[in-house]
Amino acid sequence: MFNKHIIAALIVTPLLAVIAWLSIDYNLREKPHAAVSGEAYELLALPNCRYQSGRCSMKNGDVEIDLEMSRPTAGNAIITLQASLPLDGARIALINNASAAGTPTPMQQRDPEGTRWQIQAPHTAANHSRLRIALAANEVLYFAEVPTLFSEYQTPFN
Repeated sequence: MFNKHIIAALIVTPLLAVIAWLSIDYNLREKPHAAVSGEAYELLALPNCRYQSGRCSMKNGDVEIDLEMSRPTAGNAIITLQASLPLDGARIALINNASAAGTPTPMQQRDPEGTRWQIQAPHTAANHSRLRIALAANEVLYFAEVPTLFSEYQTPFN
């Protein structure tokens, strides 16, 4: 183990491997591009959608939305959407049964800028219920489907 060539190889090899990995990733990754009018893009659900956080955030490029679901009465839910840019329209479908198709219902605009939307919809708490959302902004469609687990805000503290 006192050969200087072996010691140099043990030091240089991991460095070359990391450099190769980074250069391949840089050259082969998908390049970001602007949304094209008339196309549809999926929104990525962020981690708070998987937990009982009270909010669900979704993102795709410069489009970010936050959903809040509250239950003022049994069997009904008020869904509030806050968008990072003005929307032309928003539709939501609450699906309580996995085999149901769900009927999209248009949301009502709550501010003149078009960034805040709201709807009251019938909803029962179920572990398998899902929320489908479709948005239109600048002639581009965005869509997502997330579980409604986020609708119940719970903490380990009382």
